[in-house]
Amino acid sequence: MKERKKRIPVLLALVFFGVFTAFFYGPLSMFLENTGEFWFRISDTLLVTIIGSLIVFAVLFLAGMLLPEKAYSIYVKLLFGIFLGMYLQGTFINISYGNGVLDGTEIKWSDYKGYAVIDTLVWAVCIALPFVVSIFLKDKWKKAILFASLFLTVIQLPALTVDIINYKPADKAYLTVTTEGMYDLGKEENVLIIALDTMDEDYFMEYLDNHPDYVENLDGFVHYTNMMSSGARTIIAVPSLLTGKPFTRDTTYSQYVDTIWSQENPLSALNKSGWDVRCFSESDFYGSGAADYVENIDNGAEKVGSYGILGAKLYKLSAFRFAPHLLKRFFWLSTSEFDEAKAFAGVASDKTAYAPDDALFHTNFLSSNGYTVNTSCNKAFRFYLLKGAHSAYTLTSDGLHNKKKTSLEEQVEGSFAIVKSLLDDLKAKGMYDSSLIILTADHGDLHIGEHMMFLYKAPGAKGAMTETDVPASMFDLSGVLYGIAGKSGKTGVYSEDLFSLTEDQVRERHFFYNTTNRSKVAIKEYVSFSHAGDPGSLELVETYIDTEGKDTPYKLGTKLTFDMDATANKYCTDGFGNTSGWLTRLYGPHAQIEIPIENLPKTGTLQVDIGVGKLYNSTSFIAYANNIPAFENDSANSKNIQDNGIHFTLDIPTVFKGTNVLVLSFEFDEIDPNEMTISVGKRTRTISFTSIEINKD
Repeated sequence: MKERKKRIPVLLALVFFGVFTAFFYGPLSMFLENTGEFWFRISDTLLVTIIGSLIVFAVLFLAGMLLPEKAYSIYVKLLFGIFLGMYLQGTFINISYGNGVLDGTEIKWSDYKGYAVIDTLVWAVCIALPFVVSIFLKDKWKKAILFASLFLTVIQLPALTVDIINYKPADKAYLTVTTEGMYDLGKEENVLIIALDTMDEDYFMEYLDNHPDYVENLDGFVHYTNMMSSGARTIIAVPSLLTGKPFTRDTTYSQYVDTIWSQENPLSALNKSGWDVRCFSESDFYGSGAADYVENIDNGAEKVGSYGILGAKLYKLSAFRFAPHLLKRFFWLSTSEFDEAKAFAGVASDKTAYAPDDALFHTNFLSSNGYTVNTSCNKAFRFYLLKGAHSAYTLTSDGLHNKKKTSLEEQVEGSFAIVKSLLDDLKAKGMYDSSLIILTADHGDLHIGEHMMFLYKAPGAKGAMTETDVPASMFDLSGVLYGIAGKSGKTGVYSEDLFSLTEDQVRERHFFYNTTNRSKVAIKEYVSFSHAGDPGSLELVETYIDTEGKDTPYKLGTKLTFDMDATANKYCTDGFGNTSGWLTRLYGPHAQIEIPIENLPKTGTLQVDIGVGKLYNSTSFIAYANNIPAFENDSANSKNIQDNGIHFTLDIPTVFKGTNVLVLSFEFDEIDPNEMTISVGKRTRTISFTSIEINKD
């Protein structure tokens, strides 16, 4: 018993080091540094990390106490080696893997063979180190592990403290898309739009070539082979296809969705004419006005439906950060997977938040016995946005979840298996013939996503699937929906009557693409007079860069962001990339932003605070304010910047001489010129910003 009591100090220090690093500080710091990326709150994160840390601590500590002496010695050495490797991996030797943001883009693991070798060697040294040390220190190696564990824990405390002090909750209003009524239909009329994300027309045609019998499921459908997307990617495609109004950056994105959903639109018209309207997709695409007529959209903060799922996703993200390179592929995830924690039940009778998970949607549909008729609802409109052909590929060909990654081909097969389940259920319950069904995508995938799948079945339509090559546009859908609402013939600026088009018609079709124009977040407007399957026919006619322009006076204390609203990007003049939705990566080796300050004081100082998304590979740089050095970063300071952002003070009389414009420039002298030939998303040495805020000190 006395011998086992001697283990307590070593185990306490060792286990606390590992648990604190990977199970508490690790996930908590990721939340604090990227709060704009997550919908849940810091209180939710703390609850999960505290409970998770206590459970893991108890298991590892008790295991160490119960093991026999020889096994205990191996256990302690092995545990310290693993914890040391995790600490080094998560703090110093991770790389960006080309994108740096877990947004669903697949990582090409085969591109990192050299890094894999180096990373594996580091881990081998870490695991071997305590065993080697024990040979030389003999009876003192346990104390060495004890003090090393304490030291490595303590040096992380200042960074965590600063993270907490600097934490500011994300200032954003929330809409919650719930699952209420997801599988309910009307007793008289039904309109169903099933949209498969990124389902390109070519993907659909290839699928039919490989599965020719599938057309038997599409009785009564008309296949529009020449359908042009209204926009791409999803963030601008969904609002434009449902309302007919594109995003052209004349306002911020938040203002855009608030405006279009507050005005009359096809869905509000359907609601006024007696339709029960429900949309099942991410909440980002809707404005607050939608809650007035889309029955399953609620105003108010999103809430956690399952802390178990939230904890699993949070620790999976933490594992991706701390695992060695060779194991990271098993923990890769898209941050959109956190939405699953909003909908732990996901069945139609539960008013929980909708999660974009095709396998979950499918299994819940089957387990809830499919569609049911709501006797209190005469007419139902349902819009479903499923992940479709979008990565990550996790669907089996049966439309179920595969823990291992699948392929684009199998993902597409699984998507159409889900569609078959929906259509088969409608047929079995006698609702297929009377329903208007649209099987489509939000946009295409190949080239810039302009050519998309679109199939239409009118109520009462029968017979084998037919094809039409009329020059259709997804903007035409708004006219179709208005027609259902009783406003026949109503079309928008970019739409025509879908059913009046002819195959020999030469039509001007518009397509909006969300991209970047060097330093500016931009929407590019293209026009085509040719087939949607001819990408060479797209002619760029307009680039919408900014809401107001770089001359808009900046009011001190305003937080400029590099998120989807991109309020900071209008001031960028060089070297800033596109926004990923919550941050912007600098191109290097030079980047510049020019901010005209309103009512600039003549004396005193200004405090400049820059939020950092990520600093890649300890990149050194110098920040200048009106050509005066204001901040310098070297590799030794990189961890501090990664955790706490960039902060510096400017003396007003010294920096501003006859001007109210603050020119912030960033010089990356160490960047290899060869890196400039690589797209910014794949560069290994750069930095990403989330926000800039300037205050009178």
